[in-house]
Amino acid sequence: MAKRASNTRPPVGLVARKGPLAARIGKIVDGGGFRLAFQVAPEEVESSSGIRDAEVVVVVTGLDSRDGSLLRSVRARCPEARIVACSEPVESPTIRWALELGVEGLIWDDRVETGLDPTMRAVRAGQVVVPQEVLRKQSVSELTNREKQTLSMVIMGLTNLEIAQKLFVSENTVKSHLNTAYKKLGVHSRTEAQRLITDPDRGLGTGILAITASGLTRGRPPRKERG
Repeated sequence: MAKRASNTRPPVGLVARKGPLAARIGKIVDGGGFRLAFQVAPEEVESSSGIRDAEVVVVVTGLDSRDGSLLRSVRARCPEARIVACSEPVESPTIRWALELGVEGLIWDDRVETGLDPTMRAVRAGQVVVPQEVLRKQSVSELTNREKQTLSMVIMGLTNLEIAQKLFVSENTVKSHLNTAYKKLGVHSRTEAQRLITDPDRGLGTGILAITASGLTRGRPPRKERG
């Protein structure tokens, strides 16, 4: 099958200083369903005549500095483009800040080979894309103390019945807590939950199960129903 002519592929701009990362991104763009329309250094964005129309602009930037001047300049020069920021991993507040500045896609700089192409396709389709673990961490912050207690006991290997006995609740209540926690974590079973939390490389860490002072209550035997 003949390769499509380069001018039929969606144009992508790259804002990055020359170096290994920029070379990797350029190779991914040209090797996929896109074409590299321009590449300029961050300090050249406002003055460069080489910036042309692009459907997506990939900006290599350190988001942790919270300096939005580069992103604003890119938006001013390419008002119709979708912006994908390529950065070292940052925390959720910084990500929200970047999204408020007009970033539609975010990818960590060590994952460009696997994530850049699908991220560019998604933002072209009008989607907002952030790394999956960011959403999971956000969901983790929404876990209730009881859900954290229940998950902690799952990590310890206790059965639903054993958890129910320790928390002085019914086994159905334990199942309800776990089902809600699984949805927040984006998993479907206790095995997946254990792996997500305890995996030494990709796990969220057992620290996410720390009980907060707000709303903390001691488990107590249920009241007897009046006969």
